[in-house]
Amino acid sequence: MGKIKKCGICGDDIENTNYKYCSTKCVNKSQALRMQRWRIDNPERVKKMSKRRYYENPIRAKRFHDNWILNNKEKYSKTNAEYYRKNRETILVRARDRKIVVKIKCEICGIREKLEIHHFWYKPSICIVVCHECHLKLHGQTCRKS
Repeated sequence: MGKIKKCGICGDDIENTNYKYCSTKCVNKSQALRMQRWRIDNPERVKKMSKRRYYENPIRAKRFHDNWILNNKEKYSKTNAEYYRKNRETILVRARDRKIVVKIKCEICGIREKLEIHHFWYKPSICIVVCHECHLKLHGQTCRKS
C-alpha cells in the first residue's frame, strides 16, 4: 500500500498520490481561493480588467450588475443611500439639468447643435453651455466621429 496524502482543502485522504486534492469540488475551491488572493494583491489590475470588460461588452456588464443587485439587495441599498447622502448636490444638479431645455449656442465655439451643460465641480451656480465636442475637450477626451 502506498503513501496516503491529505487533501489541501478539506483534509480527507487522497488515494492517488499524483493529486493534491481529493475531488473536483476541492480543486474548484482551491482555484477560487487563489483567484481571491490574487484580486486582493492586485487591485489596480482588477480595476483595469473590469473597466476593459465593461467597454468590450456593456450588455453583459449590465446583466452582471443587475444580477449583483438582486443577490446583494441589503449591501446595494446601503451603498446607494451613502452615495446619495454624500453627493446630494451633484444628484440634484443632474436632475435639474434633465428638465432644462437649452436653446442657445455653445459658449466656446458658437455652434447651436448637440448642446450640453458642463459643470465645474457640480456646483449649480458654476456651469456653462457647450456643444458635445467642446464638452469632451473640457474633460480632456478626444471626440470620435461615427
